[in-house]
Amino acid sequence: MVKGISHGSSKPLFLVRIQVCLLNTELTMEQDELGWVSKNMEWAIIPYGKKFMTIYCGQQISVHNTMDTAKKFIQKEMKRK
Repeated sequence: MVKGISHGSSKPLFLVRIQVCLLNTELTMEQDELGWVSKNMEWAIIPYGKKFMTIYCGQQISVHNTMDTAKKFIQKEMKRK
């Protein structure tokens, strides 16, 4: 199980971000300083210290040095499925 990253609130950062995205009526790719969420809401990238953690359906998949490499990894995985 993935432990959340605390940001001063009682909820882990990625759960807060996913909840915010679920409230959006338009399901588009979201990217800001908090991370990135895919259109289908299955994939997410969140900051993890100085690196970026890839999340798939709530589970940690991998950690990358940059957000770009994490996005490339997700694109490759989405093509496989």
